[in-house]
Amino acid sequence: MTTGSAAAAGGVSEAVVVVGSGIAGITAAETVRAQGFAGPIIVLGAEPGLPYRRTALSKDILAADLSPERIRLRAAEYWADRGIEIRSESAVASIDTDGRIVRLESGDEIGYRAVLLATGARPHAIANVAATTLRTHDEALALQARLTEIAERGGAVVIVGAGLIGLELAASARDKGIDVTVADTADRPAPRLPRQVSAVLADLHRAHGVDLQLGTSIASVDGATVTLSNGQTRAADLVVAAIGVRANSELAAAAGIAVSDIGIEVDGRQATSTVGIYAAGDAASVLSPFGGRSRAEHWLAAQDQGKAAGAAIAAELAGDDHMPAPLVPHAWTIQFGVNLQFVGWPEASDEAQVEGDPSAGDAVIRFLRDGELTGAVAIGRPPVARAVKAELVERLSDAARDDVAVTAAAR
Repeated sequence: MTTGSAAAAGGVSEAVVVVGSGIAGITAAETVRAQGFAGPIIVLGAEPGLPYRRTALSKDILAADLSPERIRLRAAEYWADRGIEIRSESAVASIDTDGRIVRLESGDEIGYRAVLLATGARPHAIANVAATTLRTHDEALALQARLTEIAERGGAVVIVGAGLIGLELAASARDKGIDVTVADTADRPAPRLPRQVSAVLADLHRAHGVDLQLGTSIASVDGATVTLSNGQTRAADLVVAAIGVRANSELAAAAGIAVSDIGIEVDGRQATSTVGIYAAGDAASVLSPFGGRSRAEHWLAAQDQGKAAGAAIAAELAGDDHMPAPLVPHAWTIQFGVNLQFVGWPEASDEAQVEGDPSAGDAVIRFLRDGELTGAVAIGRPPVARAVKAELVERLSDAARDDVAVTAAAR
């Protein structure tokens, strides 16, 4: 499907090309247009249909209305009114960074002034096990139908992976009466989060009858029987793999853009190592103010990165100076009716301060390093999460301005 004013298949040298129609790419396209760029903006999506809300696929899959009209981000008229062309089912074959040409698998070529790589990520598979994954709209529809059928006859599911996606699926399935086992090689659920939060999630799921099998993996699957590496067996009408994702960075690597095992490396403006090319979302490896790189892999973070990339692209094309606002990761989940929001970099802390009662679903855990806030987890308190994010943005902005002032004075 194509919406908006059509651009020529080849010879367009003034276009901003967005590779990927997820929230990072779409937000970048909207931002570039909103900030005054008048040239063609072309969004290339590999999936069919208009851009949609990917969060709807996992937050409550059995209760969600996953019809295209319900989950789409905007109507076709919205994109047409803004002159943003959405090309669905348009996979990119390569990028010629010298000639500034994006080549599609269809054979079409698009010249560009700037490119945003919002290529996302793909799920890891379980070696030697046929397991369902959840990433695309089509996969969600198929999984929803299968889980509904299992719920109607009182069946069982084994979910491999106790990260947020696995736990969200477990909560949704358990709410419908499905017997759910969640297996993970880690010793706690959501191992990338602080231990205090893992404990809350473990208690929450066990209280609702989820069988958490930690420190284990699947040894074999024989029909409807799953054997775990700890020797236990579980009935399973379905095995779901939720063991994380891998950045789709191959296109960037083939174009000579700096890529690590984490993803496409970007600076504070979401710019890659190649002039005119930016990256955002699940594929981007971003710098942390506390050292190192990471990928956010969450809707809100991808949205923020897309906005930052769009602002940087618009500034570059207008020849303006651009000092980006600091980006603070923000993610959320709802499981068994409990809202948890994660802000900042809790993993960079050396101290935790707990306010409220996490076990009652009403608390905030603030994380500090050398006495300064690095992040927080708000349980049942979304406004607190937003306040912590604003505090971190203000502090990091002040630090950035101080750095600029020191640099200027040194000159």
